[in-house]
Formats: sequence, C-alpha cells, structure tokens
Amino acid sequence: MRWTTIARWAPTATASTATTTVRAAAGRFAMPRSRPTWAGRPSTWARRWSCGGADGGTMAVEGQYLGMQLGVPDTDPENLAFFEWCGRHELRLQRWQSNGLLSYPPGTANPWDGTPEHAWEPVEGRGTIVSYCEVHHAIHPAFRGKTPYLTLLVELDTQRSEPSEHEALRIVGNLVTPEGELAPPELVERTGIGSRVRIVYLDVGEGFALPQWTLDGEVEQPTPWRYPDTRAGHEAANGSG
Repeated sequence: MRWTTIARWAPTATASTATTTVRAAAGRFAMPRSRPTWAGRPSTWARRWSCGGADGGTMAVEGQYLGMQLGVPDTDPENLAFFEWCGRHELRLQRWQSNGLLSYPPGTANPWDGTPEHAWEPVEGRGTIVSYCEVHHAIHPAFRGKTPYLTLLVELDTQRSEPSEHEALRIVGNLVTPEGELAPPELVERTGIGSRVRIVYLDVGEGFALPQWTLDGEVEQPTPWRYPDTRAGHEAANGSG
C-alpha cells in the first residue's frame, strides 16, 4: 500500500532520537525524528507514544481525498492532534505557557523559546489571503480535470502582527466552495490577495478532516489584487514559434 503521509520533524534539545520511515507517493524515505512532547490531545483519544519500528508506526487516522490515500501516524502526536480537532470541525492551535502566544504549524516546542508546555485552544477560522498559487497544469493525476484551482496562504485575524509587526498565524489550504469542493473557474477568477475567507472542513475519513478555505459571505469583499494573466502571451509566442 502506498501512502501520502502528513508528517513533520522538529528536534528538541533533550529529545532522544528515533528513526521514522515515511511512505510517500514517490517512495520510502528514512529520516531521523526526535521523540515528541505530549500535550493537549483530547483525552478520549489518548495513546502512548511509540516509535513503531522501521515502518514509522501505524496510521492513527486514515482517509481518502480525490482517490489519494491520506494518513497521520501515531508517531506524530502534534499533527495528529491538529487533524483530529479538524475532524471535530474545530480549529485549535497550540498556546504556549511561557509567553501566551499561539503558533502554527504544530510543533514539539515553543518556536520562540523552546519550552514544551502548551494547551490546544480554539481559534476563529477567519482571515485574509496574503498569497496564492493558481494551478493550470496539474502534476498529480488526482487534480487533472480540476484546474484551474487555487492554493492559498491565509493570515488569520487572530494574533495578527504579534509578537512583531511581521509575524502572524498563516495556514495553507485550497480555495473551495462552501460545500468543500474545489472552487470552479468563475470563483477562482474573482479571488486574490486581500480576499476575506473562512475555514471549511472537508471530511476525508472517520475523525479526520482537512482544513480548506472559502470566500466569507458574511463580510463585504474588497477588490482583490491578482497576478497578471500572462497565459495569452505565452500561447501567442508558442504559436508563432
């Protein structure tokens, strides 16, 4: 079985090192992984951390998206907690005890001072698009027939410009309809930098959901900035050659 695995490695100063093998669509990769710090997952889902041997542990949650097999292993409790909260249709991020700040993506230690103590706190899933990528040529077969689609970088309203003016909580996701389908071309064409969006949860398995973004219909949308469309020029140049 071949897996597309959502995973992350974050070393800590006192952690013991294990080796985790991640199965990905392109093959198998062995990488050193530090033992994570446990904190804040829902108690009903509590599990003991285990390395799981050379195969990287078992998939704690599994799902499918556009025919692709997805999974988060039980050796990655921070990402597992994040996606299980998404499975409850709740956006929760780690708030660090030492300085009271939230952070994303999930990690084993406070990105500002390295301390491990934290709790998972609910955050409002609304924000502004600060960058995007418009895909017209699908590399992965699962996205063929879905182009053009947008991959967004969304800056949350929560904790914007903290602790410094250039810092913020930014989460990547696709632009989708309110029902969770990839946005059609007419929606793609009127979305850009400055557009206001809200989070949508796409259920892909039992207790497992992906966070995506849709235009926020409860606010007045500004006129977004969009990258210039150069496709016509490229097509003309290729045709004339």
